[in-house]
Amino acid sequence: MAPVVIGKLSTTSKAIRDEYVQHLIALSDYALKSEPEVSQYAIFVPRDEADDKTCWVLEEYATKAAFDTHMASPPVQDMIKWIGSGNILATEPLIRQLDYVDGMFFSKPEISKVNEPYVVFATIEWHPGKRDASIPYWNRVFQETKSESGTFSYGVMAAKDRPDTLHTFEVYESKEYLWDVHVKENSGVQATIRDTKDWRISLEHNLLQKVGGFLHR
Repeated sequence: MAPVVIGKLSTTSKAIRDEYVQHLIALSDYALKSEPEVSQYAIFVPRDEADDKTCWVLEEYATKAAFDTHMASPPVQDMIKWIGSGNILATEPLIRQLDYVDGMFFSKPEISKVNEPYVVFATIEWHPGKRDASIPYWNRVFQETKSESGTFSYGVMAAKDRPDTLHTFEVYESKEYLWDVHVKENSGVQATIRDTKDWRISLEHNLLQKVGGFLHR
């Protein structure tokens, strides 16, 4: 069981998206109170206001048993029934089951006190063989990022069935901190940009706003 599940959910309308978000917030409240092996359960919407039919969810489980217990819980079953009532999703959900690469993940307790964190979920597609070659660079980024006062969570993740793809999940105090401090002043980030940019096929940044749930217990 991958420890992290990230889902992108495309709904049929803004009203349905907002209702979906409320279902997910209820699930996160249930997990926080009743499921101690759920370490993260957070809900996001795109910062681009034109994209008003999409929401995202990040879930982290300690074990497969914790995931199975969550999926069998009454609030999840109620939401599944609601989704099955029709005209909820515009497309199939995009679900990624991911593992942290070389243990590269941290979440600081103060993340729970940030009113509006700036959240990024990034996907990088690499030329064959280049993802693994990039890992030492990511380790350097990760080690330097841990000491950044305005970076509250950072994870580098991959899926076993996608050998040329890497994901990052990043939480900052603000947009300005991301671009003016993390990107410009982190020497690991600068080395990664300089030395590995030609190894990449594509880089996609999803800029997100947290609207519910928790990112730290």
